[in-house]
Amino acid sequence: WYQRRVRVYAEELTAGEVAAMHAAGMCPGQEDEHKETKLITWEEILEQTRSGTVTEFIPAPCTEILMRELDQTREELNSTKLTLSETMEELQSISTKLNTTEFTLSDTMEELQSISTKLNTTEFTLSDTMEELRSITTKLNTTEEKLLVTEGKLKNCTTTTDWDWSLFTQARYINQTISAEMA
Repeated sequence: WYQRRVRVYAEELTAGEVAAMHAAGMCPGQEDEHKETKLITWEEILEQTRSGTVTEFIPAPCTEILMRELDQTREELNSTKLTLSETMEELQSISTKLNTTEFTLSDTMEELQSISTKLNTTEFTLSDTMEELRSITTKLNTTEEKLLVTEGKLKNCTTTTDWDWSLFTQARYINQTISAEMA
């Protein structure tokens, strides 16, 4: 706060410039328009090792300025704390939603995996069933063709009216498979 009190410049200042600095008082607040020519700063002096009795003080006119700045800083701090608190609550709420969403996503992924497994099993079963259906259809078509041939042969046999049925009672035909050629 006292950086404007001790000033060592690389150039000589005019009486008007010195008067303006004096009018600004000991309290901070005005920009030093000659800061580029300043050789040593108050901070550099304060950083030096002290010896003897040193008493730090704040000039009375600066106390009011400092108190206003302190009050303003406190208001800004309280506002920042409130904003931080609200942000933390929002973060907690979002974190809770994220955790819930992750849990739901995990459940959904497990369910999707289960459904995918069932679908694969169903597709495999369908493939087997389709192959079995093709095989049965082929057998059915073959059987149908044989049936048509047999039906034609049967019609030929039943249209013969001069067939001697007593022929089958002879000993040579008993327990034998009889064909049209044997008759």
